[in-house]
Amino acid sequence: MLHFLITVGGACSVEVLNHVKAAFTIIQTAIATIIRFSVSDMKPSGTLLSPPTQAHLSSRFST
Repeated sequence: MLHFLITVGGACSVEVLNHVKAAFTIIQTAIATIIRFSVSDMKPSGTLLSPPTQAHLSSRFST
């Protein structure tokens, strides 16, 4: 894509190309961050307690 900008018309300056490169870098960084911190569909590792059952809640509030 950058080669296309350089060869078409000859009016693209180095400054414009630097802005395009910077924009690509920002977008790539943002995508990498989103992928890294996105919630995984996998079951979380570690020991998690099971949620309380309805019977457990009923006995808890009856006392």
